Amino acid sequence: MHIEQLRDLCLSFPGTSEGIKYGDQLCFMVMGKVFCSSNIKQLDKASFKVNDEIFPRYCSMEKNHPQDNKRTEPTKSELEILQVLWQVGPSTVRTVNAKLNEQREVNYSSTLKLMQLMEIKGLLQRDTNDRSHVYRPSDHPEKVQSQVVRGLRDLAFGGSTSSLVLRALGTGSATPEELEEIKRLIEEMQKKP
Repeated sequence: MHIEQLRDLCLSFPGTSEGIKYGDQLCFMVMGKVFCSSNIKQLDKASFKVNDEIFPRYCSMEKNHPQDNKRTEPTKSELEILQVLWQVGPSTVRTVNAKLNEQREVNYSSTLKLMQLMEIKGLLQRDTNDRSHVYRPSDHPEKVQSQVVRGLRDLAFGGSTSSLVLRALGTGSATPEELEEIKRLIEEMQKKP
């Protein structure tokens, strides 16, 4: 089982969150209690605290499945890091952490571990030519945004694009300029065969 399969399994349980704890452990938690952890430097092993519901699901998954190119959607914390890198360009962990700290307090070690995990997941690429490693996003913002919107549409809106758009517009937060842009996009889409 590769890291993406482990992550998919753990996040399939209601109320599960993920994070880096204890320095270098990728942890999955329900109500703040860790039920699975794996060292992000050695993702070939994981520790589970499981009940009779979880264990059979884990055992039935294919072992040593070759990693495919399908990535899961980035988490909120991963999106925050991607936003920084898209805005400032390729950067060191220190630069990213400083930008994140402009919004809220984030430990350097947490940023480092999350960016290392993002590299493993294929969300970031790392240049090791200099002493300070420089990270950059693997994909353009549009590609990641499309992936996140599709996931949100499928998960929260039952696959309905119109429900997603109506809910987004119903919040009343669109500027007049954005509404004009939306109208123009709809007109262009209507002209296509």
